Amino acid sequence: MKSVHVAVAVLFDADGKLVIARRPDHLHQGGLLEFPGGKVEVGELVEDALVRELKEELGVDVSASPKQPLICIEFTYPDKSVYLDVWTVQGFDGVPHGREGQSLFRMNMEELRADAFPAANKPIIDALKLPDRCVITGEYDDEQDLCLKMERVLAQGVRMLVLRAPQLSMQAYEEWVAFVVGSWRKRIECLIVHGELGLSLIKSTDLPVDGCHLSSRLLSAFTDRPIPSSMWLGASCHSVAEIERAARLQCQYGFVSPALPTLSHPGGKVLGWEGIEKLSRCSTFPVFALGGVNDSHIPAARMAGCQGVAGIRAWWEND
Repeated sequence: MKSVHVAVAVLFDADGKLVIARRPDHLHQGGLLEFPGGKVEVGELVEDALVRELKEELGVDVSASPKQPLICIEFTYPDKSVYLDVWTVQGFDGVPHGREGQSLFRMNMEELRADAFPAANKPIIDALKLPDRCVITGEYDDEQDLCLKMERVLAQGVRMLVLRAPQLSMQAYEEWVAFVVGSWRKRIECLIVHGELGLSLIKSTDLPVDGCHLSSRLLSAFTDRPIPSSMWLGASCHSVAEIERAARLQCQYGFVSPALPTLSHPGGKVLGWEGIEKLSRCSTFPVFALGGVNDSHIPAARMAGCQGVAGIRAWWEND
């Protein structure tokens, strides 16, 4: 089945609200909400297609508006296959109106519900809710050192944190997570526990964490989603097979690695940005590039189809 290349705009107005349309009833997936956009013509650049489609659909001009790639999604419906090339577009000239008879809405991010959109749009909503950096906790000497590292990480504007501490016992891990929750929970938007310890914690406590991250080894141990659908589920992926396995578990984000050489694995084989892009284009969920990356690599990660970057050393161990 040939895939239709579609340019999709996550279009923000001057107030930071999203411009959303409702698909006419007679069209494919009619009656559902959608992000504006349309088919990319042969030989046409995606950014040019966005400008043209938004002018044709909504009557607005975004030719001078800042645009940034968000995510690419290949999705197969029973009757068609689509390749969604999704970009954020900040601002526009003109007053948006449904030039093709569609209704328009202005919505806050919090109002987006995946079940109101076509199934292929769910990763777009997930990508909008995730930041472009994810920090994984590393080692620390004592409680004072932990506090210093946490404060340094949060001072850099980090909003997503994976609590990884494989050296701890279950009881010690629970106490550690409880300490992090009590000290910093209000400043972390997406607090993720890790591995078998994290899964056990979710099952046995009511600590207010947002999800769990699976190692690539643990990923292969499940055939069904191990945590509730209301929580974030992520996984570390190093191959297309692992990305497909993570998709079957309904993961909502992933780490793809190793992107670049690292101090922890000197001389080890790396994927490079070309290899990272190959994995990200195979994914139906947002992915972060991991391994040897820092803030300066976010633009390259975006161009490779990633949500952003993830790591330990660049933030946790950076003096």
